[in-house]
Amino acid sequence: MNISKLRQSNSQQINADDILSSPVTVTITGAVEGTAEQPVLISVAEVQGKTYRPSLTMRKVLGAVWGDETDEWIGKRCTLIRNPDIKFGGQVVGGIEIAAMSGIDRPVEVSVLEKRGKRRTFKVLPLADTAPQRDWQSELQLAGNDVDALRALHGAARGAGASADVLGRIEAAGRAAQHQQHQGAADAVDA
Repeated sequence: MNISKLRQSNSQQINADDILSSPVTVTITGAVEGTAEQPVLISVAEVQGKTYRPSLTMRKVLGAVWGDETDEWIGKRCTLIRNPDIKFGGQVVGGIEIAAMSGIDRPVEVSVLEKRGKRRTFKVLPLADTAPQRDWQSELQLAGNDVDALRALHGAARGAGASADVLGRIEAAGRAAQHQQHQGAADAVDA
């Protein structure tokens, strides 16, 4: 059993704990204004139902590299990493930083004022403008009969613009897995 999904926090945003085991590269599908506390909500193709809510420091990096118009960010990609040393309210809590971004052809250094009198330089590496092609059939086989994994795979395939054939195969596998799950529950009740 793979517990990676069970370790994820139940929230509407991508949290540092969601990327404990490895960095995640995401493709931006949109950005909207949020609240005063979290003013930018970035939707991404790879993580359905959650938004990336960059900190003030990461908003400065995004603006310095891609510009301040979020409409220009759509379709661009960035790699998010967990930095365990990030502080919030004076306590070390960990947070998300950007390690690489598409749309640049060489590393870019961005000097950011983090707090009064303290600057930090972020080195952002170049990232390919397009994601590598995914092997949907292999991912479908890996998902097996796991209904949640099949739902997530369908969302990722739809977000990545996969063909109708691929989406149909994933949907069929999802229906079969749900049927099998319901049949197993009915058999358990009858026993």
